[in-house]
Amino acid sequence: MKQVGWTAEVTVAGQGDSANRITVTCVCESALTLACDTEKLPKRGGVLTPSFGLGEALVSRLQSGG
Repeated sequence: MKQVGWTAEVTVAGQGDSANRITVTCVCESALTLACDTEKLPKRGGVLTPSFGLGEALVSRLQSGG
């Protein structure tokens, strides 16, 4: 079987218990992206990964939130 694709490495940092604070922040910002930024999301698709389904709209929201 041939493996196709790429890998990425990301470092996420924050204050406090990172397992809790960063996870909660990502979940909340994802929900707000789905609720408030629908014009920036893909118009069609099936089952999408978070990076494809929310993409730059979520990244912008997370960056602006600190």
